Amino acid sequence: MDSGNLNTAELLINDTSLDLNGEYGDVACSKLPLHIATKTGLVEIVNVLLFSGRVDVNKADLSGRRALHYACENGHDSIVELLLPVIDDHDVRDDRGTTPFQYAAQRGHAAVSNLLLGSGKVDANSKDKSGRTPLSYAAEGGYEVIVKLLLEKGVNIKLTDNNGSTPLRYAITNRQEVIVKLLLEKGANIELTDNNGSTPLFYAVKNGYGAVIKLLLEKGANIESADQNGSTPLMYAANNGHEAVVKLLLEKGANTESKNKYDWTSLMVAANNGYEAVVKLLLEKGANAESTDENGSTPLMYAANNGHEAVVEVLQSYRNQSS
Repeated sequence: MDSGNLNTAELLINDTSLDLNGEYGDVACSKLPLHIATKTGLVEIVNVLLFSGRVDVNKADLSGRRALHYACENGHDSIVELLLPVIDDHDVRDDRGTTPFQYAAQRGHAAVSNLLLGSGKVDANSKDKSGRTPLSYAAEGGYEVIVKLLLEKGVNIKLTDNNGSTPLRYAITNRQEVIVKLLLEKGANIELTDNNGSTPLFYAVKNGYGAVIKLLLEKGANIESADQNGSTPLMYAANNGHEAVVKLLLEKGANTESKNKYDWTSLMVAANNGYEAVVKLLLEKGANAESTDENGSTPLMYAANNGHEAVVEVLQSYRNQSS
């Protein structure tokens, strides 16, 4: 079967002593003949198998996958066209709760996705066991054509997965600016928080993604939003040493004196991690070098305790100038 030799395949398929619905190969990778042909894109052999009337097109293998899963995952649109009219359920799920359409969207197979959506028999908002939707996967991969297909179908762009993450968050995390713009144009919620209390702006900041930070702020994103620990986007930028992002947030009015639940400020975070350039930026914007956390520690103490000599010098120099 794997060789794609059509004549040999026809002989085997016509051999009634062979079980065409049996699994072949070792336990780790055993597959049904139809699944093998489907996965490897052997259109002629798939056609012969279907025409024989001896294969169960709806049978699952050990992983719960059907022939349609393999055709969609591997982008074989010609085989998908053969399968759609003869299978019972276009939205059938494997053991991971994944549908054929979710595989197509995850792999960026636009032609297959178009066929499935065109059948009118798939749920474009379906979720797998992790709560991910086709749009979530397409946005993450930057598959613009599929994202547009889904948006034209009116899918729910605000659906979240088990972590509370939206398609917008996945697009941001994977630096898919075109997709971010598409989702924002369709009204994606920029203040929706995930299970950690983080908004999309947090993910743009954590990834140092200046272009998207600007987009989100232009759309009205709350620059002072706080996660479950009370940390703000500016604190995240300071924690990661993203100098350009810190500068951008400060220019947009971020509050240098916001504190998280431990009473840490952005300056403390930067000093603790030894980010000299960020410390200087914050001080230039008026950050309080004498602020204390819940333990009474100052930015200077954190810099000294962690051996950040350059930061210690900057803070001491600032203190001397201010006294």
